[in-house]
Amino acid sequence: MKLYYNEQIIDASQKELIKFSKWMNRHHGNYPVIVGGWAVYAHLTKVSGFVPLGSRDIDVVFPSRHLMDHILLTYFRYHGFKREKKFLEASYIKEVKTPLGLEQIFIDACTLQDVREISELKIKIPWRLVGQYNELFEISPKTFIYVPAIELLLAQKIGACIERIIQRKTAPSNYLESKIWKDCYDVVNLTARRPVNKIQLKIFLKQAKLNKHLEILYKELQAQKEVLAEAKTGVNKLKQKIGF
Repeated sequence: MKLYYNEQIIDASQKELIKFSKWMNRHHGNYPVIVGGWAVYAHLTKVSGFVPLGSRDIDVVFPSRHLMDHILLTYFRYHGFKREKKFLEASYIKEVKTPLGLEQIFIDACTLQDVREISELKIKIPWRLVGQYNELFEISPKTFIYVPAIELLLAQKIGACIERIIQRKTAPSNYLESKIWKDCYDVVNLTARRPVNKIQLKIFLKQAKLNKHLEILYKELQAQKEVLAEAKTGVNKLKQKIGF
Protein backbone atom coordinates (compact mmCIF):
# COMPACT_ATOMS: atom_id res chain seq x y z
CA MET A 1 0.00 0.00 0.00
CA LYS A 2 3.03 2.29 0.08
CA LEU A 3 2.52 2.74 -3.67
CA TYR A 4 -0.18 5.31 -2.92
CA TYR A 5 2.34 7.25 -0.85
CA ASN A 6 5.22 7.43 -3.30
CA GLU A 7 7.94 10.04 -2.94
CA GLN A 8 6.79 12.01 -5.98
CA ILE A 9 3.23 12.68 -4.80
CA ILE A 10 4.38 13.38 -1.23
CA ASP A 11 6.92 15.93 -2.50
CA ALA A 12 4.23 17.61 -4.61
CA SER A 13 1.84 17.69 -1.65
CA GLN A 14 4.49 19.17 0.65
CA LYS A 15 5.26 21.93 -1.86
CA GLU A 16 1.55 22.74 -2.04
CA LEU A 17 1.29 22.77 1.77
CA ILE A 18 4.22 25.18 2.03
CA LYS A 19 2.80 27.42 -0.70
CA PHE A 20 -0.61 27.52 0.98
CA SER A 21 0.86 28.13 4.44
CA LYS A 22 3.05 30.99 3.17
CA TRP A 23 0.00 32.55 1.55
CA MET A 24 -1.98 32.26 4.79
CA ASN A 25 0.89 33.70 6.83
CA ARG A 26 1.32 36.62 4.45
CA HIS A 27 -2.30 37.54 3.70
CA HIS A 28 -4.11 36.68 6.92
CA GLY A 29 -1.46 36.76 9.64
CA ASN A 30 -2.91 33.37 10.40
CA TYR A 31 -1.18 30.02 10.78
CA PRO A 32 -3.43 27.31 9.35
CA VAL A 33 -4.26 24.40 11.65
CA ILE A 34 -3.14 21.27 9.80
CA VAL A 35 -4.44 17.90 10.95
CA GLY A 36 -4.02 14.39 9.53
CA GLY A 37 -0.87 13.06 7.89
CA TRP A 38 1.10 16.30 7.68
CA ALA A 39 0.49 16.94 11.38
CA VAL A 40 1.89 13.47 12.09
CA TYR A 41 4.89 14.32 9.93
CA ALA A 42 5.49 17.50 11.97
CA HIS A 43 5.63 15.55 15.24
CA LEU A 44 7.81 12.78 13.82
CA THR A 45 10.44 15.20 12.49
CA LYS A 46 11.46 15.55 16.15
CA VAL A 47 12.64 11.93 16.20
CA SER A 48 16.41 11.88 15.75
CA GLY A 49 17.63 9.74 12.86
CA PHE A 50 14.12 8.97 11.59
CA VAL A 51 12.77 10.22 8.26
CA PRO A 52 8.96 10.27 8.54
CA LEU A 53 6.55 9.71 5.70
CA GLY A 54 4.55 12.74 4.62
CA SER A 55 1.05 12.70 3.16
CA ARG A 56 -0.86 12.89 -0.10
CA ASP A 57 -3.65 15.01 1.33
CA ILE A 58 -3.69 18.33 3.18
CA ASP A 59 -6.32 18.55 5.94
CA VAL A 60 -7.09 22.05 7.24
CA VAL A 61 -9.26 23.24 10.14
CA PHE A 62 -10.25 26.91 10.00
CA PRO A 63 -11.28 28.98 13.04
CA SER A 64 -14.53 30.13 11.43
CA ARG A 65 -16.79 29.46 8.47
CA HIS A 66 -16.39 33.04 7.29
CA LEU A 67 -12.60 32.63 6.98
CA MET A 68 -12.93 29.20 5.42
CA ASP A 69 -15.36 30.44 2.77
CA HIS A 70 -13.13 33.42 2.02
CA ILE A 71 -10.07 31.21 1.56
CA LEU A 72 -11.98 28.73 -0.60
CA LEU A 73 -13.18 31.55 -2.83
CA THR A 74 -9.71 33.05 -3.21
CA TYR A 75 -6.71 30.77 -2.79
CA PHE A 76 -8.15 27.46 -3.96
CA ARG A 77 -10.07 28.87 -6.89
CA TYR A 78 -7.06 30.74 -8.27
CA HIS A 79 -4.41 28.10 -7.63
CA GLY A 80 -5.69 25.27 -9.77
CA PHE A 81 -8.02 23.51 -7.32
CA LYS A 82 -11.48 22.23 -8.19
CA ARG A 83 -14.33 21.37 -5.85
CA GLU A 84 -14.56 17.62 -5.31
CA LYS A 85 -16.01 15.05 -2.93
CA LYS A 86 -17.05 16.02 0.60
CA PHE A 87 -14.81 14.58 3.33
CA LEU A 88 -14.50 17.20 6.02
CA GLU A 89 -16.71 20.18 5.21
CA ALA A 90 -15.30 21.05 1.79
CA SER A 91 -12.83 19.25 -0.42
CA TYR A 92 -10.73 20.57 -3.29
CA ILE A 93 -8.57 18.63 -5.71
CA LYS A 94 -5.58 19.64 -7.82
CA GLU A 95 -3.91 17.60 -10.53
CA VAL A 96 -0.12 17.81 -10.59
CA LYS A 97 2.49 16.34 -12.89
CA THR A 98 5.12 14.11 -11.30
CA PRO A 99 7.81 11.86 -12.80
CA LEU A 100 5.32 9.00 -12.42
CA GLY A 101 2.56 10.82 -14.29
CA LEU A 102 -0.50 12.83 -13.33
CA GLU A 103 -1.33 12.67 -9.60
CA GLN A 104 -4.04 14.23 -7.45
CA ILE A 105 -3.67 16.31 -4.28
CA PHE A 106 -6.68 16.84 -2.02
CA ILE A 107 -7.16 19.73 0.37
CA ASP A 108 -9.96 18.92 2.80
CA ALA A 109 -11.30 21.77 4.91
CA CYS A 110 -13.63 22.21 7.86
CA THR A 111 -14.09 24.57 10.82
CA LEU A 112 -13.72 24.31 14.58
CA GLN A 113 -17.51 24.10 14.78
CA ASP A 114 -17.70 20.91 12.69
CA VAL A 115 -17.51 17.29 13.84
CA ARG A 116 -16.28 14.05 12.32
CA GLU A 117 -18.95 11.39 12.63
CA ILE A 118 -18.47 7.62 12.70
CA SER A 119 -22.11 6.78 12.07
CA GLU A 120 -21.69 3.01 12.46
CA LEU A 121 -20.56 3.49 16.06
CA LYS A 122 -22.71 6.57 16.76
CA ILE A 123 -19.59 8.56 17.57
CA LYS A 124 -18.99 12.26 16.93
CA ILE A 125 -15.46 13.66 17.19
CA PRO A 126 -15.43 17.50 17.47
CA TRP A 127 -12.77 19.49 15.69
CA ARG A 128 -13.02 22.37 18.21
CA LEU A 129 -10.37 20.79 20.44
CA VAL A 130 -7.60 21.56 17.92
CA GLY A 131 -8.21 25.25 18.63
CA GLN A 132 -7.28 24.64 22.27
CA TYR A 133 -4.67 21.85 22.12
CA ASN A 134 -2.11 22.71 19.46
CA GLU A 135 1.49 23.75 18.89
CA LEU A 136 3.39 25.77 16.33
CA PHE A 137 5.55 24.06 13.71
CA GLU A 138 7.89 25.59 11.14
CA ILE A 139 7.05 23.69 7.96
CA SER A 140 9.77 25.57 6.03
CA PRO A 141 11.98 28.59 6.83
CA LYS A 142 9.74 31.40 8.19
CA THR A 143 6.61 29.48 7.23
CA PHE A 144 4.45 28.20 10.06
CA ILE A 145 1.46 25.97 10.73
CA TYR A 146 -0.34 24.83 13.85
CA VAL A 147 -0.72 21.10 14.46
CA PRO A 148 -2.76 19.32 17.18
CA ALA A 149 -1.00 18.34 20.39
CA ILE A 150 0.31 14.80 19.98
CA GLU A 151 -2.27 13.23 22.32
CA LEU A 152 -5.16 14.84 20.45
CA LEU A 153 -3.66 13.97 17.06
CA LEU A 154 -3.18 10.36 18.14
CA ALA A 155 -6.82 10.12 19.24
CA GLN A 156 -7.92 11.60 15.89
CA LYS A 157 -5.79 9.13 13.93
CA ILE A 158 -7.13 6.22 15.98
CA GLY A 159 -10.67 7.38 15.19
CA ALA A 160 -9.88 7.69 11.47
CA CYS A 161 -8.35 4.22 11.38
CA ILE A 162 -11.30 2.59 13.17
CA GLU A 163 -13.74 4.36 10.84
CA ARG A 164 -11.97 3.08 7.71
CA ILE A 165 -11.66 -0.46 9.04
CA ILE A 166 -15.44 -0.47 9.47
CA GLN A 167 -15.96 0.99 5.97
CA ARG A 168 -13.86 -1.84 4.53
CA LYS A 169 -16.66 -4.31 5.34
CA THR A 170 -19.10 -2.69 2.91
CA ALA A 171 -16.89 -0.81 0.44
CA PRO A 172 -13.47 -2.47 0.09
CA SER A 173 -10.96 -0.93 -2.31
CA ASN A 174 -7.22 -0.62 -2.82
CA TYR A 175 -7.47 3.09 -2.04
CA LEU A 176 -9.17 2.40 1.29
CA GLU A 177 -6.55 -0.22 2.11
CA SER A 178 -3.84 2.37 1.48
CA LYS A 179 -5.56 4.81 3.86
CA ILE A 180 -5.83 2.12 6.56
CA TRP A 181 -2.15 1.27 6.09
CA LYS A 182 -1.22 4.96 6.47
CA ASP A 183 -3.41 5.35 9.57
CA CYS A 184 -1.68 2.34 11.12
CA TYR A 185 1.73 3.76 10.18
CA ASP A 186 0.83 7.07 11.84
CA VAL A 187 -0.60 5.51 15.02
CA VAL A 188 2.31 3.10 15.44
CA ASN A 189 5.05 5.65 14.87
CA LEU A 190 3.49 8.40 16.97
CA THR A 191 2.98 5.98 19.84
CA ALA A 192 6.28 4.12 19.60
CA ARG A 193 8.65 6.96 18.73
CA ARG A 194 7.31 10.00 20.62
CA PRO A 195 6.59 10.66 24.30
CA VAL A 196 2.84 10.63 24.91
CA ASN A 197 0.97 11.85 27.99
CA LYS A 198 -0.99 8.70 28.76
CA ILE A 199 -3.48 10.45 31.06
CA GLN A 200 -4.30 13.15 28.50
CA LEU A 201 -4.65 10.59 25.72
CA LYS A 202 -7.09 8.56 27.81
CA ILE A 203 -9.17 11.70 28.35
CA PHE A 204 -9.40 12.39 24.62
CA LEU A 205 -10.25 8.76 23.81
CA LYS A 206 -12.96 8.67 26.47
CA GLN A 207 -14.43 11.99 25.37
CA ALA A 208 -14.82 10.61 21.84
CA LYS A 209 -15.97 7.20 23.17
CA LEU A 210 -13.19 5.60 21.15
CA ASN A 211 -11.90 3.71 24.19
CA LYS A 212 -14.78 1.25 23.75
CA HIS A 213 -13.66 0.28 20.25
CA LEU A 214 -9.87 0.01 20.50
CA GLU A 215 -9.89 -3.74 19.87
CA ILE A 216 -10.86 -2.95 16.27
CA LEU A 217 -7.61 -0.99 15.99
CA TYR A 218 -5.46 -3.56 17.79
CA LYS A 219 -6.70 -6.40 15.59
CA GLU A 220 -5.73 -4.42 12.49
CA LEU A 221 -2.32 -3.53 13.92
CA GLN A 222 -1.59 -7.22 14.47
CA ALA A 223 -1.88 -7.67 10.70
CA GLN A 224 0.45 -4.73 9.96
CA LYS A 225 3.59 -6.68 10.77
CA GLU A 226 5.86 -4.64 8.51
CA VAL A 227 4.83 -1.37 10.15
CA LEU A 228 5.35 -2.83 13.63
CA ALA A 229 8.74 -4.29 12.70
CA GLU A 230 9.96 -1.01 11.21
CA ALA A 231 9.06 0.82 14.44
CA LYS A 232 10.57 -2.01 16.53
CA THR A 233 7.43 -2.43 18.59
CA GLY A 234 4.48 -4.75 19.11
CA VAL A 235 0.79 -4.43 19.85
CA ASN A 236 1.22 -5.17 23.55
CA LYS A 237 3.73 -2.33 23.90
CA LEU A 238 1.37 0.01 22.06
CA LYS A 239 -1.51 -0.98 24.35
CA GLN A 240 0.59 -0.05 27.37
CA LYS A 241 1.32 3.42 25.98
CA ILE A 242 -2.24 4.05 24.79
CA GLY A 243 -3.53 3.05 28.18
CA PHE A 244 -6.44 0.69 27.50
